[in-house]
Amino acid sequence: MHITTDMDYAVFANGIRRHRDETDASCKVLWQRWIRQKPTFNEVFSHEFNDFGNAKKGALKYAAQQAQTALQSHDTHEFLNRLSYPALEEFNQLKQLFRDHGIAERELASSVFAFWDWPENRNMPTHRISAYLFAGLSRRLVSAGQKKLPSKGMMNDIRAISTYGPYVDAMFIDKGCASLLSEEPLRSELRLKAEIFSSTSGQAFLQYLQRLDDETPANVRRHAREIYGI
Repeated sequence: MHITTDMDYAVFANGIRRHRDETDASCKVLWQRWIRQKPTFNEVFSHEFNDFGNAKKGALKYAAQQAQTALQSHDTHEFLNRLSYPALEEFNQLKQLFRDHGIAERELASSVFAFWDWPENRNMPTHRISAYLFAGLSRRLVSAGQKKLPSKGMMNDIRAISTYGPYVDAMFIDKGCASLLSEEPLRSELRLKAEIFSSTSGQAFLQYLQRLDDETPANVRRHAREIYGI
């Protein structure tokens, strides 16, 4: 099913940019701490990999504080924006899930926190991949002496790669992230399903697209012509 809408998404632009800038500000604190403390690749990976629950609870606390501030300033639009933050949305969705399974109302919050602390969460592909990417990024800033800090969009890149990399066939991503994924041990241990392309591998990407075209079965081509008028 192919659905096209004519919605103007500009109304969300300021909120998206503000969220990006806030995330970048908090990340810069982390980048600078890495540069000062010079942790090893394994130290950063171990911290990120084993800190799932604390990271979730920290993000929830921050989102709740920001929502409360907006509410106290009577900024309804900003309050609603804050309620849509991923940590708050996940918290509320988990509460509803546990409620539907008979957990008492007074135990819902503690049940969510207990779930976030569950060690098996570390095995989720998205968490494991992001931990490796953070460790690879820290190594560049510490060992390789990369002087330029990561861009404001780095967290968006890490989220996208971690979320979709295990499931899609190919991704065209930022060249810096593509380079990270080509380094060891990320290249050997992540085993992403997606083939990774960037602006530095443009010709390879075009060859990949040509291969898809060449391997398309005749009946799929016929149906595409019928449906899309190609």
